[in-house]
Amino acid sequence: MKITLANKTNRKKIRQFYICQSYSVRFMGLDNCYYIEKNNLIIASVIISKINKMNNQHFLHALAVDVNYQGQGIATLLLQHVQKYHQPLVCFAAQELSYLYLQSNMKEIQSNYLEAQLNDILFSRFIQYKRNKKFLKAFISTQHDVIHPVTT
Repeated sequence: MKITLANKTNRKKIRQFYICQSYSVRFMGLDNCYYIEKNNLIIASVIISKINKMNNQHFLHALAVDVNYQGQGIATLLLQHVQKYHQPLVCFAAQELSYLYLQSNMKEIQSNYLEAQLNDILFSRFIQYKRNKKFLKAFISTQHDVIHPVTT
């Protein structure tokens, strides 16, 4: 499956994909969006945000796979792809999705190390999100061999 780095002209199509998935999404700043198409329709997408230029961590969010294509390894494929380009990579996920991130070489950040391992912006965001999602987990990937993508 071909993974495409979106450009500004793709954003409307990407937003439509997320709406169809009943997934609320917004672009946060310095974003890279990757997607997979089949028959000219987006079937999976993920957004990586850097929040601001001073932020040393990349934030993975909005990982979604169309229900008709789930269980085929597409989310894992996207995760492995973005880890090549964005490090360190941080994401927050519900406890039931832990296996997905752990099998993709991400490590769970234990609660007593959150403040030390997340930058201030992402730590604050995690605390805010956790108020509504009690069992939220934080994951980090810190691979060293990173390829720098062309940004949009």
